[in-house]
Amino acid sequence: MSTLDIEYLRTADDVSLTAITIEPDVRAQESLGALLIHGWTGKCTEHHLIALAKDLAHRGVPVVVANNRGAHKAGAAVEFFNDCILDIDCARESLEKRGCQDIIYAGHSYGGLKAAYYLATQKVNPAGLVLMSSVPSMRVQSDLYQKAKTLINAESADQYFARMEGEWLALYHAAAVIRHYEDAYQGTTLDLLNNIDCPLLSMASKEEWDWFHEVSKEIQKISEKSDRVHTAILEGIGDHVYAGFEEKAATYVGNWVEETYLS
Repeated sequence: MSTLDIEYLRTADDVSLTAITIEPDVRAQESLGALLIHGWTGKCTEHHLIALAKDLAHRGVPVVVANNRGAHKAGAAVEFFNDCILDIDCARESLEKRGCQDIIYAGHSYGGLKAAYYLATQKVNPAGLVLMSSVPSMRVQSDLYQKAKTLINAESADQYFARMEGEWLALYHAAAVIRHYEDAYQGTTLDLLNNIDCPLLSMASKEEWDWFHEVSKEIQKISEKSDRVHTAILEGIGDHVYAGFEEKAATYVGNWVEETYLS
C-alpha cells in the first residue's frame, strides 16, 4: 500500500506548481526517492507517469511527479527552457524534506532533456537518470524564429500561433520563441550526458516516431557496454506516451530500478 497526495510547490521565482506525491508504507531504502518530469505540453497527472510512480512506490520508493511551468499547451508556448532548473529544484526539495537524499531523476520526452540539463548544470549528486523516449534536442528552427520575428515586427509579440510538429499541432508564442532562440539552451541531450556520472537507463518504444529512438541508439554506441548504462528500444509498449501499455512500460523501468538499487 502507499499514500497518494497533492502538494503545491512554489519555485524560487514564486511560480506555483502542482505535484502528486506517493509515499510507500514501507521504504525499500530510507534515503532513495524518485522525481518524475513530464514532457512538452504534458502534466503531472498523465497516465504513463502515474503508472510509473505507482510501480516505484509499490517497490518502496517515494515519488514526486510535479508539473513544471510548461504544463499544458499554453504553458509550453510561453515556457523558457532554462527555467526548468527552478521547477526541478522545488520538486527535489520536496523529496529532500521527506528524507530522500539519493534521488533518481526520470524525464519523459522533453522532460528527459530537462532532467539531463538539470543534472549537468547543477551541483547535485543524482542516484540515477532515466530517459524515457527523450528528445535529442529542442533547437528552435530558423523558420519558426522568422515567423516570430514577423509577428513582433507587426507589433504582435504576444500573439499565439500553431503549426504541425511531427504528428502534433504545437502552440507557440511569438515573444517566447524569440527568447528561446536567442537565450535558451540549444545543445543536445547527449552533450549534457558528458557531464553526468550516475547509473543511466534510456528507453523508447519501437512503435513511436523514430526521432525518439535517437538518444537511446547513440548512447548504446558510446557506452562501451558499461554496466552502469542500459538502453533499449522496446516492442509492444505503444506510442510516445505508451497509451494502453502504461503499466508495461512502468514495469520495465521499475525492474531496472529494482535491479540497480534494491537487489
